[in-house]
Formats: sequence, structure tokens, C-alpha cells
Amino acid sequence: MFEEIATANEGDFVFEGIPCVQPRTDYAHLAFFFDGCRYRIKADVKEKCQDIKKRLWEKGCGKGEPMITGRRRTVEDWRELTLLYSCEIIPEDTTLLDFGVPPGCKCLIAIETAILESGKPSASDPYWN
Repeated sequence: MFEEIATANEGDFVFEGIPCVQPRTDYAHLAFFFDGCRYRIKADVKEKCQDIKKRLWEKGCGKGEPMITGRRRTVEDWRELTLLYSCEIIPEDTTLLDFGVPPGCKCLIAIETAILESGKPSASDPYWN
């Protein structure tokens, strides 16, 4: 994870001399990985999946904006996104909490539904390289 970096500074969390990841303190944001980028939004796990998908798309996920690493994939509508946690699809009509997502989770996945349903990576995916 990008923000979960082990540290060994004095006063930080060290277990028998081994640097450890600090406990999570940000419970107000969730992070979703989509097309090689991480999208972070303010969201509560008590919200329904469909509401989070809509807000995630409105905030830029799937809009195809250029990033430092290149242009992202375009998704025409928020309904074309699927959210996953622990390799399981989160049903639209459930809350993330009902599905077991912890508050402040930083390891969720957003993927284009068509790619998920095709059963194989897209032609531009690094899988083929």
C-alpha cells in the first residue's frame, strides 16, 4: 500500500527491532485501485455500494484523465464499475460494512464490469507483455 510504509524512527512502532506499519488513523477515507492508479474518496462503509460507485466515478475514476503514468481507462457511466473486496464482488444493494469492509479500508478494487465479465485481461493490460 502506498501509505502503509514501515518506519523505524524513534517513537515509531517497532517490534523487536523490526520496523512495523503504523496503525491506521484515517477512517474517513476509502481507497480504490483502478487501472493502475489509486483513487481516494471520503466515504463511510455504512453507505451502499451503488452510492460509493457513483461518487467515485463523479470524482474522476473512469473519466480517462491523463496521469503521470499515462491516460487512464474511460468508463462511460458509474453503473459500468464493479467494486471488489477480498476478490469478491460487492453487491450494489449492500453496504460495504455488510460485506465485511473495515472502516478506512485502503485496498478496495474498482474494475470495469465488461472486463470482469469477459474473463480475460484487456488487450492493453500488462498481463500480455
